[in-house]
Amino acid sequence: MKDGIVVYTGIYGFCKADFTEEFCGEFFMENNFCIPGAARRIIDKIEENGFEAYFVGGCVRDKMLGREPNDYDIASDAEPEDIIDIFGDKSTVKTGIKHGTVTVLDGKIPFEITTYRTESGYTDNRRPDKVSFVKDIKEDLSRRDFTVNAAAYSPVRGLADPFGAAEDINARLIRTVGEAEIRFREDALRIMRAVRFSAQLGFSIESKTERAVMDMYSLLDNISAERKSAELMKTLAGKNAAEVLRKYDELFMYLLPCLKKNKAGFYENISKIEELHANTGTNNDTDEITFAAALFMNTGESFAEDISRMRFSNNVRAGITELVRYSDKRSASDTAWVRRAVSETGEPQTRRLLKLRYSGGEYARMNNIFEDIKASGKCTSLKDMAVGGDDIVKLCGTEGKHIGAILRGLFDLMIDNDIENDRAILLNIAEKMIKEGETHGD
Repeated sequence: MKDGIVVYTGIYGFCKADFTEEFCGEFFMENNFCIPGAARRIIDKIEENGFEAYFVGGCVRDKMLGREPNDYDIASDAEPEDIIDIFGDKSTVKTGIKHGTVTVLDGKIPFEITTYRTESGYTDNRRPDKVSFVKDIKEDLSRRDFTVNAAAYSPVRGLADPFGAAEDINARLIRTVGEAEIRFREDALRIMRAVRFSAQLGFSIESKTERAVMDMYSLLDNISAERKSAELMKTLAGKNAAEVLRKYDELFMYLLPCLKKNKAGFYENISKIEELHANTGTNNDTDEITFAAALFMNTGESFAEDISRMRFSNNVRAGITELVRYSDKRSASDTAWVRRAVSETGEPQTRRLLKLRYSGGEYARMNNIFEDIKASGKCTSLKDMAVGGDDIVKLCGTEGKHIGAILRGLFDLMIDNDIENDRAILLNIAEKMIKEGETHGD
């Protein structure tokens, strides 16, 4: 290591089959640390124009972990105007020029390029009051949240790792860059990010960082609900979510009072989340709405206030609410329950409900019922019944709201008693229903 620049001879990351040697530097190929051609072209063009350029943050961390990054962010000593001059107006978008960020398009592939910078004066516990451009990659890395995210890689200069990213990745630790209290006071969302990375990566939070998380989580009051809900969803989707929920239960109960009001239900829900993660990949992948619904089950009606206050998207909020409220519904039989669930919530929600309500062999049995119903073509909605509104009008001789009630009653009878969706059979039952209603004066 020299001045924070480290060139490793060990293997980090991996090379996808479609990444060709033409676009991979010698270091990358020798160390099986390969990058996509488009990303390498961006780096090379910046370097050819006399500036430095490094891959930074999550993509370097993921490479060290042997994962393929979702995107490749780049940091450079070139300022935004320099980047625009290098790549031209047609290939650049001024996405965050105030903070030094320009998006460069390689074909349709976007890459964010940000000028090395330092930050100061976080009066709102979220955003810096002042951003200053600098010329040293180590200064830029010093402003980052956690050591695992504070490494940079240059095909020309090697790995810049002044804060021990590689060491903490090997030790499986989440540690702030510098003092945790300062970092969290600058941006309180980092408190949730620490917990989220622990859940996603399966890393422990370093002791001083952990102490600051638990001492300072009230600062999250200064963070927008949308940002907190986004971090919460990512945390729940992390493979280590259950352990994190148990260990930092006070933080989550602070964020979501419904969990504190119903602690027994909360801890029961953690076990469900643990089970969902254990089964993900075998019982179809579980999505974020299912994980979120699992967190809010068994917490009483006050859950609705919490999901509203957290400002989840309309789609997520509606999905969670429907799953939580439907999960306790009962029917005459398991087959009837599945058919009614499909009718009232749709197939995607029914798949989620099955995961939430059932475990192990029971889940497998209920999922088989669901698949059998789909394969057999059994009726699961009013519109698919062999009898319609016009048929009921003919039987009644009149129109009105009672037609819909009769149809609904007929549908319920068909589902609860597993009656065949046959026109003649259903008309006969409907006729008896109408006569019974007349006899009782309904």
